[in-house]
Amino acid sequence: MTSTPILDGEVIQKFKVVILGDQSSGKTCIIQRAMNDTFQKEYEETLGVDLFTKTISTEKNKDIRLQVWDTSGQERFKASIPSYIRDCHVAIIPFDSSSRTQFDSIEKWINEVSQIRNKDEVWIYLVATKVDKPLDSKCYTQLEIDTKLSRIQRKELQNNNIIQYIETSSKAGYNVRKLFYNMTSKLIDQTTV
Repeated sequence: MTSTPILDGEVIQKFKVVILGDQSSGKTCIIQRAMNDTFQKEYEETLGVDLFTKTISTEKNKDIRLQVWDTSGQERFKASIPSYIRDCHVAIIPFDSSSRTQFDSIEKWINEVSQIRNKDEVWIYLVATKVDKPLDSKCYTQLEIDTKLSRIQRKELQNNNIIQYIETSSKAGYNVRKLFYNMTSKLIDQTTV
């Protein structure tokens, strides 16, 4: 957590959020929905990394600033990702709920965060995206995700990481605000301890 003074002497806490995952997992769509409440139908891949910032006023009359780093899922940009993970407070790992390949790669992304953070606490949000699609397009069962989450949570607890799971649809606006509200609440709670 870093702080930036503002003009009237108050301090705004800044938190770094990195969003990473496979190509076409919905990373940029989540950010656009969260930051601007918009959805872009045409797919436009992120080249390298994009930075989005948003200052959020909380119920506790406290402002915080989120710096959200949108990383590319393309293999050619993979080498730059560790530098964005290194000092993040939150890692968001989206995966397309209709892609078995992306569902199976969840652990790969979590392992990358764990290795780079080396037992420094980080909140990791696993975000199933595109849940507005027909139910039969979902590539996993509830039992599969529950089993996977249980296994990951046990492992990551040893690494001092907290795992959360949420299903979203950026297109429909479903649960994206809830994701960011939950994340922001956790970050605020950390600053008041």
